[in-house]
Amino acid sequence: MFTKEDILYIKKYFISTQSLCEELNIKIDLLGNLINKKMFPLATYAIKNDKVIWTALDEKKFKYLEEGFFNKSVINFYKKYPLSYDCNFDIVKNSFIVELESELNKFELKYSSTEIKELFNEVMNGVYGGCLKILEPKFIVKKLYSIHMLDKLYESGKDKVLPYMKLYDETCLEFPPSVRESTSRNKYIDTLVKKYNMDYKIYDYKDIL
Repeated sequence: MFTKEDILYIKKYFISTQSLCEELNIKIDLLGNLINKKMFPLATYAIKNDKVIWTALDEKKFKYLEEGFFNKSVINFYKKYPLSYDCNFDIVKNSFIVELESELNKFELKYSSTEIKELFNEVMNGVYGGCLKILEPKFIVKKLYSIHMLDKLYESGKDKVLPYMKLYDETCLEFPPSVRESTSRNKYIDTLVKKYNMDYKIYDYKDIL
């Protein structure tokens, strides 16, 4: 169940459908068309009457475009790709996947073509919008790499894990207060801070709520 504090967090760090269309100077029907063609990331949340009525993790189909809240970096996503009513889906998909492959190679992370396509699908389905500061391949891969290394070094001491905690922090949002305990941020930041009694700043929701 999402709380009042969750709603405040989402409204501060995500952009509503109306504000997004105004920022991009497009009509809502174009946005809906791009989303339906999987050429533009789906909203991560939908809010109506100050209640969360849908999230990207829900199994039910998204039908709340007017109530949507998107990762703010979708603004740059729109500007980066030549998006229009008649745009070819493959232009967006192939370009994004090529960037993903390049970034994965930089960090020597081994992902199959099927897994890479799944990463792209998760971006388009709004899932990564809930955790990443910026929806770009290099941020996706930095998150994956930081988690990979933190899993590997979890028991190795604070000096070993600290660089990868900082890398995780560079890429990821803080998550709504009521769900944070179940997120990767709790596992790879909050828990490690307690485990090693680290002098490491933990995000305080009081700063924004």
